[in-house]
Amino acid sequence: MSLSHISKTKSLLSGKEVYLMSIHGSQSFRPDLFLINSKEVVLPAEITYTRTDIDSENSFRSITCELQRDRIGVKRKLECQWSGLSGDELSSILQAMDNVFFVVQFVDPYLNDTDFMVCYVGDRSPVMALYDENNQAIYESFSCSLIEK
Repeated sequence: MSLSHISKTKSLLSGKEVYLMSIHGSQSFRPDLFLINSKEVVLPAEITYTRTDIDSENSFRSITCELQRDRIGVKRKLECQWSGLSGDELSSILQAMDNVFFVVQFVDPYLNDTDFMVCYVGDRSPVMALYDENNQAIYESFSCSLIEK
């Protein structure tokens, strides 16, 4: 599948802000595809995928230490790290994450398929290493966390 359009609207049922994604065509599974805000960027050298259970305030341990759990959701986080980026490549990635919330397309190991996630970015940490022969910055690494909304 290929992402063709993302729009923000209000849900008729809940009144909450939701994102609608139009998907057209068919595309074979692409583990090398990483889109941020509909923009294809350099694939991270490393992605650490985390699924976190979100519990309500009603979750607790009983007097016998048994968990009484009220799970209200599951959220995902991608800890991404790139290596050897040019200034243009880093700028492209940073600009794609400029909005407060944006959509990321990535391979979700839980689904073993491409998925979309509305997220926000945590700290963005580029490490500049050197300049090339044209006096252009080459970044040793860049890391950030993409956290599901």
